[in-house]
Amino acid sequence: MRLSYEVFGPDVAVLTDFYVRVLRFELVGGTDDHVVLERGSARVACCLAADAAPVDRRPPHGPEIVLRVPDVELEHEHVLSTGWPLADPLVRRPWGQVDFRLHDPAGVYLRISGDPRAPDAV
Repeated sequence: MRLSYEVFGPDVAVLTDFYVRVLRFELVGGTDDHVVLERGSARVACCLAADAAPVDRRPPHGPEIVLRVPDVELEHEHVLSTGWPLADPLVRRPWGQVDFRLHDPAGVYLRISGDPRAPDAV
């Protein structure tokens, strides 16, 4: 499992500057509203907040914790078997990522994603 962190705010350039200049992350790709940075095995995505992004984007601002797993369908089946409610069902996103989303008991928004290095069946 690989952990990555996404942070949402009104200015992606300001977020990116902080992670690059202050924390010494390196830019690895992105667009005007979604930038990917890495330092060692840590990955951070700086994303445009929902008030300026599509209305259905969750969370509107703050963190999204991403757990990358080798078999997202198996993880999805397991979560469903526990009866825990999903925030979003298992889907292939327009950019190709397969994931599902849920909140932990404290309200933290979690995205369970297929490992981009492994083939996805969905």
